[in-house]
Amino acid sequence: MNDSRRTALVAGSTSGIGQATAVALARQGVFVVVSGRDTPHEYDKLFALNTRAPFLLTAALAPAMTEKGNGAVINVLAISAHRGFPGVSAFGGAKAAVASFTRTWAAEFAPAIRVNAVDLGTIRTPLHDDDADLLASLEPAIPARRIGTPEEVAAAITFLASDEDSYISGAILPVDGGLLATF
Repeated sequence: MNDSRRTALVAGSTSGIGQATAVALARQGVFVVVSGRDTPHEYDKLFALNTRAPFLLTAALAPAMTEKGNGAVINVLAISAHRGFPGVSAFGGAKAAVASFTRTWAAEFAPAIRVNAVDLGTIRTPLHDDDADLLASLEPAIPARRIGTPEEVAAAITFLASDEDSYISGAILPVDGGLLATF
């Protein structure tokens, strides 16, 4: 993966998981395009960020990847795409849509583009800086008995973006300390 001709767009790369992913990819010689945001609370902004943005970005980038003959799209999901949690219905719905995009695009863009997703459990990010007690209360329910790190998510994304996974497409990889397996 030291091919300097590789380019990755990492949405939300100014902090947390996005930042760790951008750093991990850059360390492997990938040219990283970063983009950031502030955490929106309105429904339209939430869907624009979590559903519309990946759809439009993939639509814009897929033709060039197809023409080149290879590429990888890695979407980021959340456990709330599969399991109901109070207070996150819009977010969970948006992430469920992206799970569907992942499966559909894997079939649609094959064989030139591999499309996969990471499915996140609780990850310690700046978004949770004020939630130390909440995070601590969640740890006993996670089989790994701890909260994940952005670097662990970045490692999964980096693997899915590499040539090492050239036969993996349409996969949704849980990065959740085993939590999804317990439901």
